[in-house]
Amino acid sequence: MILFRVDTTCGIGHLMRCKSLALAFLQEGINSSFVIDQGFEKLDLLSPFEKSVYTVSKRCEIEDANFVASLIYNIGFVRYCVVDSYRLGIDWESQVKKTGIELIALDDLERMHVADFIIDAKWQGPQTFDRYAKSTTSKKLLGPSFASLQQEYQQASVLTRHNSILFSLGGGGDWDILTDVIEALVASSEPLPFSIDVIIGPKATNTERLKKLHERHHQISLHEGLQSVQPFFAQCGLFVGALGTSLYELAACNTPAITFSIAPNQQNDIFDLEALGHYCHLESIDKSDVHKLVALIETLYSKRDRLTKLRKQAQVPVDGLGAYRVRDSILGLERVEPNLTPSSLVTPQALQLTELISLRAVDDGDINHYLWARNRQDNAWRMTITDKIERIDHYGWWFKNRRESYVMYDENGVLLYVWHQKVVDADQEFLIGGWFAACERVNFTHAQLILEWQLTECKRAYPQATWLAVINKDNRFVNLLNQRAGFVSLQPTMKEFSVTQRLFPNANVQEFNFVMKSPKADQL
Repeated sequence: MILFRVDTTCGIGHLMRCKSLALAFLQEGINSSFVIDQGFEKLDLLSPFEKSVYTVSKRCEIEDANFVASLIYNIGFVRYCVVDSYRLGIDWESQVKKTGIELIALDDLERMHVADFIIDAKWQGPQTFDRYAKSTTSKKLLGPSFASLQQEYQQASVLTRHNSILFSLGGGGDWDILTDVIEALVASSEPLPFSIDVIIGPKATNTERLKKLHERHHQISLHEGLQSVQPFFAQCGLFVGALGTSLYELAACNTPAITFSIAPNQQNDIFDLEALGHYCHLESIDKSDVHKLVALIETLYSKRDRLTKLRKQAQVPVDGLGAYRVRDSILGLERVEPNLTPSSLVTPQALQLTELISLRAVDDGDINHYLWARNRQDNAWRMTITDKIERIDHYGWWFKNRRESYVMYDENGVLLYVWHQKVVDADQEFLIGGWFAACERVNFTHAQLILEWQLTECKRAYPQATWLAVINKDNRFVNLLNQRAGFVSLQPTMKEFSVTQRLFPNANVQEFNFVMKSPKADQL
């Protein structure tokens, strides 16, 4: 027998991952009972364990532990106790361990534990396996290969996806802002090119407006009391919602998604999320983001094939077998090891600029690093727009921009990003472009190398185009570089000056030099 103590006050995701683990143990003939918080009446979610459920109303950690300990003694044949709670910590564990059972802690907050096993599916790159180092007496099962998902997630891939957008905040969440988003979506076009599915969890709040909106618009379908959300996750065209445990469910289904955090435990480093194939995540949303989020959802839905491609290149795939790995590790059985080979690995074509330095076109996998590099303090002051660019703006721009962008790198990583774009004004071809460093190692030689490549490449591709640029006057480094490359100052009376003003509306002559390079300059 296994006794699960699940804190149902902090989210349904905790209950569902424990249920998945209990079902995995049941396949080995080991039954489970659950201890949940009083007032949580959704026992239908615990099928087939609903007849073995106890409720507890004590809020003190020691009182809670004593209640669970008394159950262990009274039941008499409990071998394991699993605790999944942010509220119950090391004091609770110490008290329950006095019963002599094996204690298993499910966590993602990297707290101190005295449990026999610590299970945490969170991915933090190489640091993942150093988490909980202070809990020296515990065996640790760490990383997404131990994500406890329902059995349906083992069959993740589908041949076709529905023309639908799925909204979910997990088991709870405040639906006020997303109701604004959904309302704006249905008002944006008629008829909608997609249907809208909304999963409402049992602890959701502010759903009244959403339900009235559903009554007025047949494109919106509401779903409550679901035993499994897997069919919706696997078949939707785009997922929009809170991160939470959906991170692993979306990864298992290769589902394109835009997510945001609604709780402190949902904060993740964006580059850790990328390892799971998830590239579009917002740290938070508020009322001021509604119209931006609507536009972003429409853009990402239209580009969902590109997001699916990124999913399939995940460095750390999620296969839905995590509950079985946890079970087998606890029982000492031989477990299935994860396949860490991406299902679709793309090797980018690269140009060798020198023996040590290469260049390639950017791809969607660069979306977050490109933004991170652009927002570096050493770069921002040189730009015509010095403010930090937020992800919600960057993601929409990324999938619609017409730049030709490249990344220069060496064996130690990315050095810089460079871009150019052809524009036509009054039937005349112009080129605009720029570059920005991605690390402290970039020097004059790197800048000269990339500028020479760019001018040569653009001369080949756009032989009739005139280069236009604005350079911060304090940026002596780039001013000197461009002067050596043949750029000359623009005068206010010149046609090219007014074109430059239109192309760079945030640049002014007090702070920036306006320069050009004519295609005829190379012929002189």
